[in-house]
Amino acid sequence: MSTCTTERWIDRVDPYGYARQAGLKVSYVAIIFFLVNAFWKAPTLAVLTMCVAGAGIVLIEMPSINTPKKKDVSYIVFTLLTIITVSIFRFFSYFTVLELVAIVGWSYVLYRLIAKDTEKAQVVAIAILIGFVSLEAPGATDFWQWVNQTAFYVQFAVIAFVAHKLFPNRYMRIVNNIMRQIWLLQQRQLTEPDKTSSTAMGTDFLKHLSALEQVKPLLTAQTREHLPALIQALWQYQHTIEAAARHADREAIEQILITHKALLKQMQAPTKATSPTDDDQKLVAANTLRQAWSHLCQLA
Repeated sequence: MSTCTTERWIDRVDPYGYARQAGLKVSYVAIIFFLVNAFWKAPTLAVLTMCVAGAGIVLIEMPSINTPKKKDVSYIVFTLLTIITVSIFRFFSYFTVLELVAIVGWSYVLYRLIAKDTEKAQVVAIAILIGFVSLEAPGATDFWQWVNQTAFYVQFAVIAFVAHKLFPNRYMRIVNNIMRQIWLLQQRQLTEPDKTSSTAMGTDFLKHLSALEQVKPLLTAQTREHLPALIQALWQYQHTIEAAARHADREAIEQILITHKALLKQMQAPTKATSPTDDDQKLVAANTLRQAWSHLCQLA
């Protein structure tokens, strides 16, 4: 499979890069877990303990959990919820009938009280899945054994939380991916005006802008402060693209495409803040967008 084909496939399944970032973060935490586990003697399956602590890292990288406070609180709540679920599932694992009653009862409570929407239902499903996985390990037969196992879960959870807090801020990469999606969308508007629906394109553009607003709280303070200027420049440039797609002749569109491809090239090397060229002056909106993007990248 060629690099170009792979890139298009990745864009289709993970257009903004959230899954790739979550995968990187989980790998980073997993390496720390394995190093720590080399020195700690686990009272239960080490992989299970890592699963309990590591699953929360995937959770907090969901796009909707878009502030540092939400991430911290979500991880703590998920860890507590999972520890309770695992404890209930394993405590009754020696009693077949009681185990069935406990699993059904606790699952009902979770879905009834917590799963108020699709995302929360997914979180509950992950907690219950980990509970079923925990049945592969020996259950706690007395209170102090349960305390020992729970303390081990908490230790790994604390390590994962600290690792999460020390992980570098990479959310400008999400912005970079969103910008790439916007520019590719605009390029399709210019090159395939007869094959694309203006309404569908407008909807996609709004979706990308919404993604920019969603990631905004996770950016550094300086970058966050200047993001509205970029969004405003994108609006102006989008109006220019739409007008050209509807009314401009082929020669005019070719000229706009030259400038547009220059913008796309700059996005691929965001640390290089270039000055406007003479060609850019022919398209004021493109010049404004270029300057806003360059300034944002310098601050990131």
